[in-house]
Amino acid sequence: MKKVFLSFVLAIISMFVVVLPSFAKTCYVFGFDIIPKYINNTMKITIDNVVQGSSAAKNGIKNGDIIKNINGKEFLESEYANVVEILYMNTILQILLEDSPQPIKVIADTPMSEKDLKTLKYLSKYAKFITKKNIKKGDISKGFLYLNKAIENDSSNVYLRYIRSNFLIEMIKDDFDYIKAGQILEDYLIIYDITNDPKYLEGIGYLYIKLDDPLNAEKYYNDAIKIINTKEIMKNAYHQLSYYYYEKNNIESAIKYYNKLLPLVNKEEQLKIYYVIAEKYKENNQIDKAIVYYNKYIALTKSKNEKQAIYAIISDYYANHYEYSNAINYWNKYLQISTSNKERIIAYQQIVDIYDKLGNYSLAIQNAQKILNLDSNNLYAVKYFVTYYMSKNNFSACIPYITKLIYLEPTEQYKYYLGRAILYDKLNNYTNSCKDAEIVYNGTNIRNQKLTALYIIIEANEKKIANSLNYNKNYLKIPSWKKIAPTIYTYVVGDEDNVAQYWANRRTNFYKNTQDCMLKYSGQNLIKCYTDVVKNEELLNNRYYYLAEVQRQQQERNLEYVRQKALLEEQYNNQRLLQNQLIDGLYRVQTAPQNINVNVNGNIQQDVNINGTMWHYYYQR
Repeated sequence: MKKVFLSFVLAIISMFVVVLPSFAKTCYVFGFDIIPKYINNTMKITIDNVVQGSSAAKNGIKNGDIIKNINGKEFLESEYANVVEILYMNTILQILLEDSPQPIKVIADTPMSEKDLKTLKYLSKYAKFITKKNIKKGDISKGFLYLNKAIENDSSNVYLRYIRSNFLIEMIKDDFDYIKAGQILEDYLIIYDITNDPKYLEGIGYLYIKLDDPLNAEKYYNDAIKIINTKEIMKNAYHQLSYYYYEKNNIESAIKYYNKLLPLVNKEEQLKIYYVIAEKYKENNQIDKAIVYYNKYIALTKSKNEKQAIYAIISDYYANHYEYSNAINYWNKYLQISTSNKERIIAYQQIVDIYDKLGNYSLAIQNAQKILNLDSNNLYAVKYFVTYYMSKNNFSACIPYITKLIYLEPTEQYKYYLGRAILYDKLNNYTNSCKDAEIVYNGTNIRNQKLTALYIIIEANEKKIANSLNYNKNYLKIPSWKKIAPTIYTYVVGDEDNVAQYWANRRTNFYKNTQDCMLKYSGQNLIKCYTDVVKNEELLNNRYYYLAEVQRQQQERNLEYVRQKALLEEQYNNQRLLQNQLIDGLYRVQTAPQNINVNVNGNIQQDVNINGTMWHYYYQR
């Protein structure tokens, strides 16, 4: 029965320990304990605490002997649970020592101590709670309580503390807790104190890092390195320390450990280190120091793309800090290793932007032209030329570039047609200005663009008429159509969507009639004809004003009607409410309990209870 109980407990424990140490305390049924010793960078499992008179002692096993295997199985750290189970489940062991040619037979003949039995009792309760089918948070807490009791019963039991530390590590993986981390640290310190296993020094160092105690972390990491002195443990230690100081923005301390880490890592990791140090210096505006490490990165990498990326990072930093000459210098370095037109265009665009910010437009234009030499349809460069020539009022130079935009961005063509119409207008090319504006007016569905096109057409036609009349000596300064027509087109016959079309028709008729005058008459007759056209337009405006006024008054009547209707509805509802209250009150009076008393004088007192209140009234017959 005892064997079955022990087997169950050990099997359960082994399910929950991720990696078991090779030095956990066993029991004394075989009359010895196992203790690790670190020999020549290798963990050896040695015999300790041999009980006098036990089978182990009688067969020549003594303290310090090194175990090679048990029952033919190698004593590996990762199989410790199996080894412990062997010690508990068997009454006879075949132990092969390193300096013994043959296995030594050992019989279990030493009673288990009361202390060990009590420990196993707590462990069985711990296992009961944490192996339930539907385990709950409360079960975990109860199980952990019994594990703590087991450790209180046997505080030097390394095996128990290892279980607890593994248990807590799982708990803080996703949600770090300083208290639990402190408990793990306590267990690791005790385990190391008992076993002297240097692996735990590394774990202790890491926990001190997590607990924001870098000085102790450094101490234990360095102690581990002195004992183990392997590349792997040094890499882990230096990586953790450098990362800690990096996150704390203590760049000098971080670099101290990065420099120790560099000889231990491969080229790819070295590049990462150079990059993160450079970035940290850049974040702290120490660009000179950052460039030192950026250059180390550039010297180490063979990737052209990575070098270009570094040059771009440095250039952007200088540009953002208004050090434009340095920024241009690094974009030129970028250009020197560029092998494709796409890469060169990226650099030239940045250079154009910088020269533009500096106000050095001649150099900006030169570099924009270099872009067009590489790609004649480059949208960025074409737009830059449009913006530049517009700012300089060089409208004729601007037209070829804005014409190109019409075809490069067809979805924005009406915007560019409008722009070109304005340019033609400024160059007094009213015919082409009207053509572009007509394209927009007839093609776009955007109201603002349509109205803008309409205004351009109006002004262009006015100027054409005015120019055609300039030769006439009797030329009378006539008002433009916009001056004749209302300035605010608020009220229009028909729905609002037809506003533009309504005024377009008015404008068309005005200029058609005016041009007819110019074709038929000259001199005073021309002026008279033109005056008649103006009078006719004014008549139309008067009609427009009349209709607008009618519409306004109708809107006011509609508003008044709605207001009166709402007022009548309110009065009606108030009357109905008052009527309902009166009816309800009379009903309650008639149906309420009443007490009528007649006194000897013939007076009647009547009490009516309405909503719990007695209402009194008296009368005399």
